[in-house]
Amino acid sequence: MAKTADCAAASVGEAPDVIGSRGSGAVPVSDLDAGTGDAAVSAPLAIAPAATLPAEPAPAAAAPRRARDHRVDLVRGAALTIIFVNHMPGHWIGNWTPRNFGFSDAAEVFVLLAGYAAAHAYQGAFARHDTRACLAKALRRAGQLYAAHLVTTLAAFLLFWSVLALTREPGGIDLIGVSPIFANPSTSLMALLVGGFQLSYFNILPLYVVLLTLLPAMLWLAARDLRLLAAAVCSAYLLAAISGAALPSASGYESWYFNPLTWQALFAAGVVLGIRRLRGQPAVPYHPALYAAAAAYVAFALVWRLTRPDDDLGEGFLPYWLGSLQKPNLPLPRLLHVLALAYVVGYGRIWTWAAGIDPASLLVRMGRHSLPIFMAGSLLSMGGWLLMAGTRGAPATNMLLETAIALAGFTLMAALALRLDGDLGRTARRHAATARTGMRRVRRAMRAGNNAARLIRSSSLRMRPALANG
Repeated sequence: MAKTADCAAASVGEAPDVIGSRGSGAVPVSDLDAGTGDAAVSAPLAIAPAATLPAEPAPAAAAPRRARDHRVDLVRGAALTIIFVNHMPGHWIGNWTPRNFGFSDAAEVFVLLAGYAAAHAYQGAFARHDTRACLAKALRRAGQLYAAHLVTTLAAFLLFWSVLALTREPGGIDLIGVSPIFANPSTSLMALLVGGFQLSYFNILPLYVVLLTLLPAMLWLAARDLRLLAAAVCSAYLLAAISGAALPSASGYESWYFNPLTWQALFAAGVVLGIRRLRGQPAVPYHPALYAAAAAYVAFALVWRLTRPDDDLGEGFLPYWLGSLQKPNLPLPRLLHVLALAYVVGYGRIWTWAAGIDPASLLVRMGRHSLPIFMAGSLLSMGGWLLMAGTRGAPATNMLLETAIALAGFTLMAALALRLDGDLGRTARRHAATARTGMRRVRRAMRAGNNAARLIRSSSLRMRPALANG
């Protein structure tokens, strides 16, 4: 039952610009990586043609803060709504989320962007040779994520415990795996404190705790040479992927669902991209052949998922890390897919179009507060699934119920984002005023229609004698 959070909003993210967008854009640091008040905003992420790249520019001081790129928050807000739906197995909208159309999903996107954002949030301390401040900041943020993990896990356990206590068939609704706590509470709770026990769908925050703990070491290597960091993380990835090494788990599985020993490679890729931007270099240069190869791989993944949705690539003749499409150990096909997808999207028109979206839109607001929205959305999705599980009926009735649950969840998540922005009351008043204005216009239109109908009737009555005489 190794289910998981498709991507923790907790995960951090920022910036599809990481891989593209020929125009400039500033990418903010996620409130998950750096802390809401510490959001050091990144430099523009424009990517220049390869011909304009200097051979090996010397590292420069950290770029000055720039305006927040709301497109990044838009992507995170959209991902949060997708996570909410994907965490309710059997929900009909879940059949239309991105996981059904490619090898990777929102989890990979958030980890990549988490590394990019972390570079902007923490690299400044290294540039000032203040290693101790960087280490303290990263560990403090890791502690905040650890506390968030414990809070959401405990809340989810209490939710399922209350339902399991009332049902006659508890095994049928233990979606997240709380049974071990009942069977062996002392061992399970102790394992929970050290990450060894993780509930399904609530198991991505521990990954981010480990990644943030590793971040100072990554930045230390990057300060000496980015190639040194790349060599270290690639070696660690290959060693873990080939050997199957992973952190042990006490929750009935052999290891953590998200294996930090392999996922660190994707996080480090984001760190490298972010540091290159801070040094004034393009994150990734554009090349037609590279773009064509990335687009072809994305198209291949789409066709594969549509035609063979449950099959791995090399089942039976390729090693796991080369042929599997399973999420836990981040096999190479998934890693390459998220990088190719980011490259294609970053250089596509959709990224330019997204710049015109209102920065005050609800999805952008949700993305700005990814950690609390993720925590709330995760618990709402569990409540929604329990409601679905207890009220199964005819297919049409199920679809109506699932749609109502999704709309209710989206509304509550958006309301929380507005509240966190301190704008809930103003937004409610603005929407109420808009509704009143709309109703006045409708009433005026109805009066105008009635007047026109009366005029037509009176004209018809006046013309009737003339028509009869004619």
